[in-house]
Amino acid sequence: MIFPEGVKVYGDLDYRNKKCPSEDAELETFVNQIRKLYPDFARVMIHVPNEGKRKGYEVENMKKKGALNFGASDIIIIGKQSFVMEMKRMDHTLSKWQPGQMAYLKAAKELGSFACVCLGWEAAMMAFNDWRAMNYPNYKKPSEPLIFDGFLATTPAIRPATATTTAATKTTKPTRRQ
Repeated sequence: MIFPEGVKVYGDLDYRNKKCPSEDAELETFVNQIRKLYPDFARVMIHVPNEGKRKGYEVENMKKKGALNFGASDIIIIGKQSFVMEMKRMDHTLSKWQPGQMAYLKAAKELGSFACVCLGWEAAMMAFNDWRAMNYPNYKKPSEPLIFDGFLATTPAIRPATATTTAATKTTKPTRRQ
């Protein structure tokens, strides 16, 4: 696999294992880790749903609204410098570039984003932590429990290490009837 020039690649380029997890599995694990460990950032994290089959009229309607962006990266996190990440399998020889993905990463980098390719979720966490350290060196992880609103966690805004926070209201999960 050829990688875009000037875009950092995280992960072991020499790793080979035909049974490594799929790109979707790696992406889901990364998203779950960010939601669990960094809920403030999870709140502004998006995945552009470019993959999948749709009817022609659905595609046109979504394009008109900006929902489908040719080659858009798997994860984008809005911030002082946007985090733009394309996920590939740990064994990158099992992955393929979709049309427009390399051009999208290059364009994002040229516009000042932190653009990267990650080989697996652990590499993605390393990239995220590099980006976070560069852009939010005083970020303090929230210590209060998350309050779930649907499937996304709602949390207080990102706050510097010196800010004081109030404890969030603890909610209980509904129990399943036997």
